[in-house]
Amino acid sequence: MTRSVLKRYAPRRGWNLFLLLACIFWWAGCSMVGNTTKALQRTTKKITREITSADGDLKKKVGVIRFENKVSPENPSYQNVLHDGLLANLQDSCNNFIVTNPSSGGHEGGLDKLPRLATGQIDNFALAGAGRQLGLNAIVTGSLNDIAAQDDLQGILWMKDNHYFIRVLVRLEVYDTYTGSKILDEDFPHEIEIDEMEYELIKTNKEINPTILKEALEEIVSEIVTRTCDALGDQSWNGYITSVEGDKISISSGSEVGLATGRVLAIYDSCQIIEGIEGCRFYRPGPQTGELKIVKVFPQRAEAVLVSGGGAVVGNAVRTKE
Repeated sequence: MTRSVLKRYAPRRGWNLFLLLACIFWWAGCSMVGNTTKALQRTTKKITREITSADGDLKKKVGVIRFENKVSPENPSYQNVLHDGLLANLQDSCNNFIVTNPSSGGHEGGLDKLPRLATGQIDNFALAGAGRQLGLNAIVTGSLNDIAAQDDLQGILWMKDNHYFIRVLVRLEVYDTYTGSKILDEDFPHEIEIDEMEYELIKTNKEINPTILKEALEEIVSEIVTRTCDALGDQSWNGYITSVEGDKISISSGSEVGLATGRVLAIYDSCQIIEGIEGCRFYRPGPQTGELKIVKVFPQRAEAVLVSGGGAVVGNAVRTKE
């Protein structure tokens, strides 16, 4: 009797083991394929950006302002991982970009903090105006919105089990200085699986292993870099007129972005303002009004003279000639 029972259930146990092993190999295979696909996509996108760069030799200048820490303001290390990672990786990954920290002492009139409206939201118009003075084409900022340890029942049928995670949520905002509008406004969630002991430790002490958190933030930085490079790769390079004194015109871009003496740029009216809701304002793109020629170049600014058109106005944009 015992022997017949064993014969009856042995194939069933073997089939269960086969299913378990199949699930494990399927999961591992999907994970490896997924990681390989992501790496291939990032490489392909970078090559595409290098081939299709809109302005050739001129580099777009992007400012990265330190992300707000809404989770633990007294602990700046979280912000440092985001800020330093974005500065380094955007520079390496985005073709024809100069990535800078506009709040550093090396920038005259730098952005020490984000301008805000009475409502508390970022003043996009003032931010774009300050960015224009610094020769920026775009400004990257955002916030660390949440860090939490959570548990979740996962699996299929009789193989369900509790899994434990650290979930991190970062908000990204990228502003275009030409119009003052947002190019990107997205949430980037990420989770890393941890063991039950680590989970209980977090719940008890309210502290997260900094190594694990750093790993999650670095993964988010990688995703943010890809999205930002893709979005800004489609934008045209813009310089801005910062002063007009007689026949001398100053613009807030120089040799670091590729400008040289003798280059002729088109002037566009970009001083008109559009009123939005809740006190928001935007720059309205206007028509071409003339052309100027660069006569003197410095690292972060240049001087030019008008060569055609009805004049140059402070705040006007300059672009490569079409």
